[in-house]
Amino acid sequence: MHDLTPSQQAVLDAIGKTTTVSAGAGAGKTLVMVERIAELLRRSREGTLPEEMRVDASGILVITFTDAASSEIKFRLVERLDQLGMFEERRQVETAYISTIHGFCNRILKENPFEAGLDPQFRVLGAGENTILLERSFQQIVDDGFTHARPEVIGLFQGFSTARRFQDQGIDPIGMIRQEAVRVYDVLRSLGWRMDGLGDWIQLGEDGMCAAAGKIIRDHMLLMLSRVSALIHGMQNLSLRVSCPMEAARCRLLDLLPGLDATVRAASVPLPSGSPQVLPEEMDGLMAFIRLFTEVRTLAGQARIPREADPAAGQALKDQFRSLGELIDTDKKARETFEPGFERESARQAYWLLILAHRLWETHSILKYEQGVLDYNDLQSFARDLLESSPPVLERYRRRLRHIMVDEFQDTDGLQKQILDLLRSDRSLCCVGDPKQSIYGFRNADVTIFGTLIQSTRNASPDTHCHLPLNESFRCHPQIIAVVNHIFSAIGVGRGIEYDPLVSGGDFGPRDCPSVELLLAVKNPNEDGPLPEPSPTSSRGEAELIAKRIRQIVEKEEIRITNGPRSGEPVRFEDFLILLRSFTQLHEYEAALHRHGVDHYVVGGRGYYALREIRDIANILQVIRNPLDDVALAATLRSPFCGLTDEGLAALAPSGRRGSHSSLYERVLHAISAEDKAGEAGISPAFPEADLERLRSFWPLIESMRQSEDRTPITSILEKLLAETLYEARILLSSGGRRKMANIRKLVASASLRNTCGVSDFLEWLRQQSRVEEKEGEAPMEEEHADVVRIRTIHKAKGLERNVVIVAGLSRPVISPLHRPAFLFDVERRAGGCQYPSPESFNNQASATYTLLSRAADERECDEALRILYVAMTRARELLILAGTYPVHPRSWAARVLPRLEVAAMSDADEVREIAPGVRYTLRTKAASHRRQSSIARELVMHVQQKMRLGLPLDPSLLNNLSQRGT
Repeated sequence: MHDLTPSQQAVLDAIGKTTTVSAGAGAGKTLVMVERIAELLRRSREGTLPEEMRVDASGILVITFTDAASSEIKFRLVERLDQLGMFEERRQVETAYISTIHGFCNRILKENPFEAGLDPQFRVLGAGENTILLERSFQQIVDDGFTHARPEVIGLFQGFSTARRFQDQGIDPIGMIRQEAVRVYDVLRSLGWRMDGLGDWIQLGEDGMCAAAGKIIRDHMLLMLSRVSALIHGMQNLSLRVSCPMEAARCRLLDLLPGLDATVRAASVPLPSGSPQVLPEEMDGLMAFIRLFTEVRTLAGQARIPREADPAAGQALKDQFRSLGELIDTDKKARETFEPGFERESARQAYWLLILAHRLWETHSILKYEQGVLDYNDLQSFARDLLESSPPVLERYRRRLRHIMVDEFQDTDGLQKQILDLLRSDRSLCCVGDPKQSIYGFRNADVTIFGTLIQSTRNASPDTHCHLPLNESFRCHPQIIAVVNHIFSAIGVGRGIEYDPLVSGGDFGPRDCPSVELLLAVKNPNEDGPLPEPSPTSSRGEAELIAKRIRQIVEKEEIRITNGPRSGEPVRFEDFLILLRSFTQLHEYEAALHRHGVDHYVVGGRGYYALREIRDIANILQVIRNPLDDVALAATLRSPFCGLTDEGLAALAPSGRRGSHSSLYERVLHAISAEDKAGEAGISPAFPEADLERLRSFWPLIESMRQSEDRTPITSILEKLLAETLYEARILLSSGGRRKMANIRKLVASASLRNTCGVSDFLEWLRQQSRVEEKEGEAPMEEEHADVVRIRTIHKAKGLERNVVIVAGLSRPVISPLHRPAFLFDVERRAGGCQYPSPESFNNQASATYTLLSRAADERECDEALRILYVAMTRARELLILAGTYPVHPRSWAARVLPRLEVAAMSDADEVREIAPGVRYTLRTKAASHRRQSSIARELVMHVQQKMRLGLPLDPSLLNNLSQRGT
């Protein structure tokens, strides 16, 4: 057996009990799970377990969060069983029940297709295929709705298509409504709902939806009134004993107190079961609450202390007034958005959307049944229904699977819990996870499921249940752990989750400099010219600082590894991992890294079909099909296919009356025509000569391909475009050139499989793929394993580690109201509301119900954002760098972190700070300047550029040289 810590050994000793394990970051939970499985098998073979608990490898169900985690557990389990000489058990591992929850559900459905009512040859749809099928399902609903004048279709379309938001910005209202219906459909299924449950909700009708919305508003207002009442009660003994507006306001508030208390007491009396709490016509009565709040807020503003008043009493009353005003102001938006008529309309729109979601559920299910296919959610819901409806099947799996282990239990959703509850019975259950690392709320994961299980385990008999913490972290340097604990012990990881401090368990060597750095882009460190002032919405200055710091660390060998087989070695580029919350501003970080000669690789990045090189091909194909498409033509002329400069493209802009109505295609023809003068064509006379040469070289290729494209295979078209424009050679000279060329080759290979002539079909296929792509990866490249800096999103880095981790975007807002959906629902209270596009302005008009539900959603997202930061910071082994800009956004990570790091003012010099015993970090607001060291010889670049200017072919050896030496 491996050497285990006492806390790890306790997990093995708990075999036979229902066990919950809170495993902190880097605590070795995979090792513990493998050891527990091996111990189960060993003790079963030896007969030291009770008969009913003995199993072979096929009797243990292990659920992981990802396929990669399943593979790792299997691999490490095989190694461990080999060490123990348990070769028969080792042989059984490959067929054991070790998989994701979707993999397990797929397996039991394949094993019991007839009991599940499925075609034995059923196939699971890919995400892209399912998106297309959902769109087809929704289109059937819309067609039927318009044909039969169904109010839910016509009402939603009219409501969301008449607004300026859609008319001016070109947003498709049907597409938006489809997106909202699909989202509701997916959420309800993840929560474990069935179609008839949604049908029961719809049966409550518009009045029921309106009543539920009114109750949410009323309950919230009453809660606020009770808090207001408590504050006013505190004013009873704070008389100023002088006549002044402040004292008059206090007396008036005390006069209101009996009515407030009576209102709160009356509201606390429950109504008879089944009676509506708030009827639609009673919504108007809620305006009385609004008026009351308005009056109280006005009175709370009378906080000027008169000179003749006792200073102590006056200050106490002023503080009470301020607290009262702040309390009421937190509710300001909900009060301002409340209007009875619109609230009823909002509830009606939400009700109609539920009807569409229900009809989508029905139609989608029928189409899947006709095709003999399932989607990913079906795997879970059909498996649950199978286990519920077929007692013999359920009993068979209960007898077989005597032990259940679940990894990453904090990311479980409601439907997955239902499946596990069916299987577990009195079986030995071990759930391993970390509530502090629950970051998949967008996938409907519910961290409270694990919290509830932990609490029930703690409350149960210790003879049958136990909860065990694993807080020793073997991943992070002790200095990193000290800073992480210092920060999160104060800011927490979300409401309802206790922060358990990590304990250093790794064997790290000492380090002179701190293992945590804070990089703040306060000044503009770009030697090539001033940058825009740093702001929380721009990452350019921050990206510059990161790129310079990486180069500085590597070139000066500032950081050496203190743990593991490479101990004593300086870190290399491959040791760096840049973590981003999202890839929204990825281009700024890539550009900065390129400027400073830092090779990098984006792991699981942007969608393949959204890449610049793929869009270049789509644009030039569109020009071949329709040269009158000005947007595609402008993009093609500026791309490496033609290479026009910004000045050249600007010169093609219309000038004068003659050119103002001509297309870009016409202006290009005039520009390259020897017979016409540029001025007569409406073209700027300052057209650069070099750009004119590029146009005259490029345009004949387009014209010749237009003549024959309808009878030329698409592969031949692409190959000719790439060869005659030297496109691949050009992109090899750009940042990430080898990767871009590999992506182009991947697209050409995909085109060869389609075997069609002309560009129309291929363009349509490209558009479809870009719309429904399943995060298609870029072409594999050697950079994945080379000495390059990696860039990932934080969600994609979960479970990983790196010697140096840079958490970027520290100062950016953690949530964006612009991304809030148009509809929000509270499924427990059967309520919903919408933000309705206003016909008079670009703004959305949100109902009060929507505003309150949005606030609750914001709170959940802010809680999860803290856990995302925790996950990011605990990926680092040797050095953690937190990077942002200053000043910071008030709803950013930095706004929470900087006070804990005692950052109140900036310094021009790097500064090592010790803010608590053992808690040190380095504050850097600038980095040394470094000239970019190009990895391509200058002579080679000039040679290639000269060949391309002259239109001479590039031989394969030269391209290979570029590939080997390019950036």
